[in-house]
Amino acid sequence: MDRSGLQGTELDVANLQLELQRLGAHREREGVVAVVTFAELHDDPRCEQLFEALVGTLRAAKKRGKIAYKGELLLKGPSDGVEIELLVPPPEGMVPQEATIHVAGGAPTTSSSSHNAPTTDRRGSSGLVKAHAQIWSSKPADDPRVEGDQGPSPSSVVKSGNVSNIASSFVAPKLSPREWAEALGEDGINELTVTDVAELGPREFEAMSPEQLTVLLEKFETDLTETQKVALLEVIDSLDEDEDEEEDDQDEPEPVDVSPAMKKKQEEERADKARLDATMERLEEARLAAEADKARMSEEKEKRLSETRISEMRLKGLADEAKAAEEEAKRKAAAAEQQQQKREAAAKRAAAAEEEAKRKAAAAAEQQQKREAAERAAAEKQKREAAERAAAEEEAAKRKAAERAAAEKQKREAAERAAAEEEAAKRKAAERAAAEKQKREAAERAAAEEEAAKREAAERAAAEEEAAKREAAERAAAEEEAAKREAAERAAAEEEAAKREAAERAAAEEEAAERAAAELKKKLEEEAAAAVESVVPGAGKNREEEATEPKECEEETQRTREMKPAKASNENDPPRPTSGASSEYSNAPEQFQASVDNLDWEIETKKKSKLAEEANDYRNALRWVLAVTGESVDEDIEGDGHVAFGNALQDGVLLCKLVNSIKPKTVPNAKKSSTAFIQLSNITSFNRGCQKLGLQKRECFDAQDLQKQLDLRPALHTLHALSRVAKNIPGYDGPLLTAPSPWA
Repeated sequence: MDRSGLQGTELDVANLQLELQRLGAHREREGVVAVVTFAELHDDPRCEQLFEALVGTLRAAKKRGKIAYKGELLLKGPSDGVEIELLVPPPEGMVPQEATIHVAGGAPTTSSSSHNAPTTDRRGSSGLVKAHAQIWSSKPADDPRVEGDQGPSPSSVVKSGNVSNIASSFVAPKLSPREWAEALGEDGINELTVTDVAELGPREFEAMSPEQLTVLLEKFETDLTETQKVALLEVIDSLDEDEDEEEDDQDEPEPVDVSPAMKKKQEEERADKARLDATMERLEEARLAAEADKARMSEEKEKRLSETRISEMRLKGLADEAKAAEEEAKRKAAAAEQQQQKREAAAKRAAAAEEEAKRKAAAAAEQQQKREAAERAAAEKQKREAAERAAAEEEAAKRKAAERAAAEKQKREAAERAAAEEEAAKRKAAERAAAEKQKREAAERAAAEEEAAKREAAERAAAEEEAAKREAAERAAAEEEAAKREAAERAAAEEEAAKREAAERAAAEEEAAERAAAELKKKLEEEAAAAVESVVPGAGKNREEEATEPKECEEETQRTREMKPAKASNENDPPRPTSGASSEYSNAPEQFQASVDNLDWEIETKKKSKLAEEANDYRNALRWVLAVTGESVDEDIEGDGHVAFGNALQDGVLLCKLVNSIKPKTVPNAKKSSTAFIQLSNITSFNRGCQKLGLQKRECFDAQDLQKQLDLRPALHTLHALSRVAKNIPGYDGPLLTAPSPWA
């Protein structure tokens, strides 16, 4: 035990701190006592003698927070440049240990030793040179064995305690490994446990006799580690070399008479040597087998690594394609989300307008109570307020018109994706322009009528004003009911669009058209309401004014009918409403009521006609695909054309067969699967085949539009384009697809 009271691993760590301070104190840093490279520590002669397992001692010191270095395991060569920082100085009372080097035939050489170690190898070899880390050779000044008292003998130290406690039986300054081995004997080897054997190292093996090594190998061969086996082989090899040298150096001995006891001893030694040789052969065979297994495992590992790299490259390619598809899906989802936000904003504005209407109706009722007790001057003030509200509503109508113009601009930009869509956008733009023209004319008429109403309002009596208030209340109730019906219709339309996910974009455009029609309807209703307001209070006028007002309304209705295009009736069209049909504006003149009802009828008729033509185009395209490929599907083609078209072509198998039917071996055979990735791969293969047959890239559709049934129209256009180029492909004499309907 050292003066500091440390022993075992703690003593090794303290000695390491001392050596690090000795070697690297000149490289002191902030917060670091000393800095030493691994090469300097490993190659230092004193450290070579002191530390049997330098790497293990370094790891123990790092675990205790005494030192710091990068990495976990330091190796000679790769880790030479790694810097080891001493973080904590050595404990107080520590003194440097001494190292002894045994030289054959001479006295031991020590750095500062006062303890005499044996001068010759006890195994009888005269040429053996061994370097030992003699940490037990250092004795403190107060050791009783320094001044003539050598303390207990080696045998008494071992025998007085537990033989199994091998760690404490030779720790300095009690016993050296050689003294410990002599005191232990062959019987002591048999009494060792597996735990004791695990603590043995090269120094203990070198100190043992051949007989002790033989007993150790026979009893604990399976319990030794690979490192211990290698150390044993080196010790045994050195024994053989020393014996060979002795035999070579010695002269041929003269024949002498050998006693029976000596012969028996020589025979036992030869038997021990034979067992030792057999054990060495087993260890060598085990080492060779381990090396062969290691080489085989290395080859298998390289092979698996190569296969793994190839698989990773393939997976990376597939992942890149999937990533691109995912990015495109995200882009489309973002666009859809933007459209949804616009719809929500429009709904919020409609709700705000409805709330504003309710608020105005409540304010009108409140003002009604106040005007009952007010004089004629208060009535004039209310008229001015009504005029201001009308101006505000007109300004709101202008803002809505500006918003519609902005939305129209976005639609026109989106319509540039395909020539067919662009044509449809032009037709819609023309219709909207006609509608805007009608709105402007209606606004002019409303302004003229409003001016006349203002002039007449100044001449009305209190009784006429009361009647106007009652009519305003009824009109507010009718507008509220109409707004509720419109909200219900929009909710139904949005629900239908959600169910038909495959035709989402078409549904979105249809919804936009419905909103435009609803706004137009609302505007016409407001015009009709304004007309009612201007006509009904005139009941007290003279008979000539009563006779001229219906005539003006009849002329206005005739102009409205002349602006609307004539449309042939169809058996599927809804019945045109008659002049006697009920309406929420039953109190309005018959001409204005008929105008509003006719507009509803025309919008519903156009919508049904468009859906019928669209479904027929999808059915014709699917029939053409089945006719060319000779396949059949389970879908009801005569039912909903959108659903049948999307479900039949969703996995891309029929599309690949279609390309190969037009020109064989254009694309690989598609694999039928319900996995989205394989379906997208089949559809992508179809698009590539179409480009090989002569289609432009812009004529092909996005695979996710069909696989997820987001928008089926691009797929329909691609089929028409493929039919167009198929007639020019040599060897194809199959049917062709007719041109699409104008709606596409």
